[in-house]
This record gives sequence, C-alpha cells and structure tokens, in this order.
Amino acid sequence: MHCTDFIPGRTATNMTKFAWFMLADSIGTANCSVAIYTAGGASLVTSATTTCSDSPGLVSVTGITPFTLTAGTEYRVCYCAALSGFNWLITRDGFATGVTLFRAYNVIATNTGTAANTCTASTAAPPSSTGSLTDDQIDAAVVYVTKE
Repeated sequence: MHCTDFIPGRTATNMTKFAWFMLADSIGTANCSVAIYTAGGASLVTSATTTCSDSPGLVSVTGITPFTLTAGTEYRVCYCAALSGFNWLITRDGFATGVTLFRAYNVIATNTGTAANTCTASTAAPPSSTGSLTDDQIDAAVVYVTKE
C-alpha cells in the first residue's frame, strides 16, 4: 500500500466522493481503493473497492460516509490495488507524463512511502491502520475529495 502524507490548506466538510486518474501505463485490470488515515495511521475514511483498468481515465467512488478534512492537520492518503504496478495520477522520474506534477507534489507532501500494513490481496480493501511508512519517494498518491 502506497501512502502520501499531506496537510490541507483549508477545511473541507461533508466530503463524500473520491476521484483519481489512471495512467495509460498501468498494468491490467484489478480491484482498487483509496483510504485516508490520520497522521498516526488510524483509519479516517475508506472508499468502496472499485475496478481500475489499464485505460487512462478518471475513476471515482461515491457514497462515502461524509467526512471532514481540517485545515492545517496532517493526514495520510493511501491506495490499494489487487495488482502491482498500477500508476495512478502519480508519476515517477523517468515517465514522460506528469513528471512536473510529481516533483511539485513532492514539495508539499510531508512523507511518501510504503505502509507496513498491506491491503487485502484479492479485493484491494485497505487495512484499518497503516503502520509505519518506509520511505520510497515514488508513487505519491494524488486523490481528489469532493461532495457528490
């Protein structure tokens, strides 16, 4: 499970939707999900598992229990996939698409890494906590939150 710590610049209340973008160089089709945890790694909110595919495009999950992100508070967003190699709107140095976004996002992310606790392999369900992060400085998760 790859995670990125972040600090929102303003408070967002009653959020009920997650969205992220799949890149064309993802591998195959599999279940996937996202979750937001507290800075300490305790679960705040998780998405339902959905299908992510190799085709580039927007993936969204609605119907999430309303949650609030408070300005100036550190959180951890993580993504799960039942198949390794998925590339969301996260980019590594070396990929032509989005390298600038990746570098810019890592400037504001406080930590990016692989969580000690793993997702359920077959369903991509997130764990109830992240455990510690091992710094890897790749795969910064970019997930958008909004109201339906």
